[in-house]
Amino acid sequence: MFEYKSFLDFLKAMSINILALIIRYVPRFLSDWLCSFFGFLAFVLLKGRRRGILETLMVIKPESTKYSLIKCGFKTLANYSRNFADFLRLRYMSAQELVNLVELDGVERISGFLKPDRGVIAITAHIGNWEVGSNFLAAFGFPIVGVAESAGPGETFYKLFKRYREHFGMKVVSLEHPSVVFKLRKFLKKGYLVGLIGDRDISGTGIEVEFFGRKAVFPQGPAFLSLVTGCPIMPAFFVRNHKESRKKYISQVENIIEFKKGKNRREDIRELTQLIAQTIERKVKSYPDQWFSFPPPWKF
Repeated sequence: MFEYKSFLDFLKAMSINILALIIRYVPRFLSDWLCSFFGFLAFVLLKGRRRGILETLMVIKPESTKYSLIKCGFKTLANYSRNFADFLRLRYMSAQELVNLVELDGVERISGFLKPDRGVIAITAHIGNWEVGSNFLAAFGFPIVGVAESAGPGETFYKLFKRYREHFGMKVVSLEHPSVVFKLRKFLKKGYLVGLIGDRDISGTGIEVEFFGRKAVFPQGPAFLSLVTGCPIMPAFFVRNHKESRKKYISQVENIIEFKKGKNRREDIRELTQLIAQTIERKVKSYPDQWFSFPPPWKF
């Protein structure tokens, strides 16, 4: 039985559990329509969130008209709502059902990158449906461990979502665990994929990079872990498929980021983090209505 900090937390958790029970009986086309409707309501009613999304989109798409930005902003919240609905479906899906929803783009590269005694750092961002994406890789048969924040959402919701995240065998480590780096190094030595999100500095120890022509702060953890373990960084993204297709998602795996280590560790971390930022920037440009970094990594 979970312990709740407040009655509001209890209501939120119960609502999520009830939605999860209902969603399994709702056809996907109807679920997508309802999520679009609620996304529209959220865009209209949540003034602060709407303003933040539009300010972010003006940086990503400076050439766009006001109407185009508003349309993209609505799609952002609609996609976010659809992603959460699909996340709740996970506990009632088989591995084959999930795999059948996904178009493969470079996934075969992973087997070539992984070694029995040397894993790979899979760097992604708050783009597409990273939660379902990590479950897809586990369902596909890859050994994977992810890192999830517990301080922000609270222990109650960390434990609640952990049940969904580990449904297909993925392991989850708390970002705030005092020995999180040690744990990840052990997994890498066992040949695991270590999934890290690279576009938000949650711990407050990030490093400054250039992102969309502005100064931004990105987490230095992925670069640091790669440099101390010698494991490569592999960009991987799981985005919604815009095409009319039975394949609702595309799993995109890119080649590892080529980087030659120098003599200055701090400078190496900065340069490698900048390469990660450039990779994420390219992906955000391709899918501006699927980037859910609230707030963005720069200051307005």
